[in-house]
Amino acid sequence: MLTKSYAITIGFHQKLNILIGIGTNLPDTVGRAPLEIANAAALSLKSLTSVKQLRLSRWYGSAPIPASDQPAYINGVAWLDADIDAFRLLEEACT
Repeated sequence: MLTKSYAITIGFHQKLNILIGIGTNLPDTVGRAPLEIANAAALSLKSLTSVKQLRLSRWYGSAPIPASDQPAYINGVAWLDADIDAFRLLEEACT
């Protein structure tokens, strides 16, 4: 007995996991502190239309390398679920 087999894909789009490091150690030109700048950077990623979900690590401090008289860095990682690849996400973020 012969049977026919059909494969139909409707509206399938793969989400991609993208990791972005965020870090700063100096105030910006309007005087915002590094932690405030890092939080603003994370929120700006969340506002991108291709980002479907944003998870954020805890912020942590680290000394500059090589050692210097600069203040400690604030560092974290944003984990994005996006429906475009990292290069296209970068283009979207820069426009």
